[in-house]
Amino acid sequence: NIPILIDGAHALGSMNLQLNRFSPDFYVSNCHKWFCCPKGSAFLYVKETKQLQIRPLVVSHGFDSGFNSEFIWTGLHDYSPYLAMHVMMNFWEDIGKERILNYMYDLRKEACKYLTREWKTELPIPEECLGSMSLVELPPSLYKSLNHVDYSTAEQIQNILYHEYDIEVPIKALQEKLYVRISAHLYNNFEEYVKLAKSVLKIAPL
Repeated sequence: NIPILIDGAHALGSMNLQLNRFSPDFYVSNCHKWFCCPKGSAFLYVKETKQLQIRPLVVSHGFDSGFNSEFIWTGLHDYSPYLAMHVMMNFWEDIGKERILNYMYDLRKEACKYLTREWKTELPIPEECLGSMSLVELPPSLYKSLNHVDYSTAEQIQNILYHEYDIEVPIKALQEKLYVRISAHLYNNFEEYVKLAKSVLKIAPL
């Protein structure tokens, strides 16, 4: 009898999301990430038996008129991102959800194989646990002279990649190692990961 809320920020558009399979009490996800809708679009799912307990932060015209009425009009909120969502829904339907997901997963898998081979490093978790994103260990030669690897070390590498090589990727410090978090979507191609691999190898040790 413990209520379950799932923060599925990256789920919509990166996996075959089926809420009816696990039936949470509450579920939230963004539409502007993997689903590619305009920023500011997201959704809140509330199980029907819980809807009377949930009220919007902004009280407006629909107050006390039911769940949908209370949430549909919250003051001066900009509705244009939601009005544009049908365009992306048509896009996904036209290309095909499975086709898009397969492309993302296959590209991410090939990119991981290539990066670990070029850098002689490993993935921190098994391949079968991965979808469209992955951490890939960076070459230890980047930071071997340092006594401690932390957030500032990761930020240094991330800034070098952005400012000197025009590459935008998050760099993470975990247990005295550095990792790059790569993603793969329909608009990505393998050459981008080749550029990342070569650029990292060009960076002088910190």
